[in-house]
Amino acid sequence: MLDLAAGQGGRRPIVMVYANAHLLNVNSAMLRLAGIDAETEVEGVMKFADGTPSGELQEPAAMYLVFKRRARSARWCR
Repeated sequence: MLDLAAGQGGRRPIVMVYANAHLLNVNSAMLRLAGIDAETEVEGVMKFADGTPSGELQEPAAMYLVFKRRARSARWCR
């Protein structure tokens, strides 16, 4: 769903942080930037039945993958 909201054919990264700070939702572009894919074995990276990440990241271990990417570069934040 976030891919549709991203515009530009889903190429614009989107990160939604929930108020409880224990959950992020990201789109496919952000998954790619953070290096999250079917091979990612980090607790809290939620996946579909086929192993593809759903974009839901629960708790700090999974959320860190996005935050560390953000710390390296603010390019996707413009």
